[in-house]
Amino acid sequence: MHPALPIYIRAFTRLRRANGTAPHKPILLLSVLQLVAEGGIERGQVFMTSELVAFFRTNSSRLVTT
Repeated sequence: MHPALPIYIRAFTRLRRANGTAPHKPILLLSVLQLVAEGGIERGQVFMTSELVAFFRTNSSRLVTT
């Protein structure tokens, strides 16, 4: 296991969400991680791109039940 992984796991489990139910932050984070894995983010800066929006929409439709 990478030494930084426990730090990230702890930070991700403590994301603040509106009323504890709004899934937007975790879904955006997941979408950013997917974009990184595909090589879409190279310089440590995240920009709102069509690829990021597509990941976010896909993840939202799969994970959010309202």
